[in-house]
Amino acid sequence: ELKPYTLNINLSINYLNEKRFVPVKNNKNDELEIGILQFGDNTSCVIDETLLNTGNLNKIGLLNVDALKILINEQKVLYDFQYHSIPFNTNCSVVILSKNRPLPQLRTQCFIYAQQCDDNDDDELNEEEEDNQFTLDQFRIYLSICSYLMNKFALNSESVIKGIEDDFVDIRKKDNSANEDTLHHRLLMMRLINSSFLNKTSDDDMMNILKYMQMLELKRKLRNDKFKPKIAAKSAAKGTPLNSISEEK
Repeated sequence: ELKPYTLNINLSINYLNEKRFVPVKNNKNDELEIGILQFGDNTSCVIDETLLNTGNLNKIGLLNVDALKILINEQKVLYDFQYHSIPFNTNCSVVILSKNRPLPQLRTQCFIYAQQCDDNDDDELNEEEEDNQFTLDQFRIYLSICSYLMNKFALNSESVIKGIEDDFVDIRKKDNSANEDTLHHRLLMMRLINSSFLNKTSDDDMMNILKYMQMLELKRKLRNDKFKPKIAAKSAAKGTPLNSISEEK
């Protein structure tokens, strides 16, 4: 509800195999058929995998999974003109809902494991919402302004960029899994921090905020790791085996 534009994609074997997600040129009537991935910038895309059961994907289904992969990794939608494709850049955030880890083709940057709340927790959340002085529309306006200003507030501070690079070098010494995505993620976080404070934050404050957010990110990762064995056990009992989804022969 915080975003002005949202797109819900409820994945199932039949839905994936039914129709192409990207726009496709119909050469018989010389028209471009609309696809569900034809949307405006700043759209939030919610991909729901909870309905995905065991089955086989046909050629259309595999193309649709590949289209989602390109959308997430490259922020592009390839319009299909039968003999060639034309890439169109887009700008969207993607959230994947799944009973276990998402499809391997749909790489995600952040995993969040949901816990079922009891009635008392719901009551506490409702009380916090009532006490909140900001309305939903005000949150929408704030997020829209920050998103708009992202491209206007560039990271021109050499000390901040060098600080992020030095921090990345230290992380690489402790964590072998850190790669270029880790560095890009931190640069993006710094741009978001800069935009959130309307480009009026000092270099030291920005670095302190970034380190604090990294600490929260690490705590969340350690907390989520505790739930992985439970989720894996449930997935083995009633989840969807990812390797069972293959092309029909």
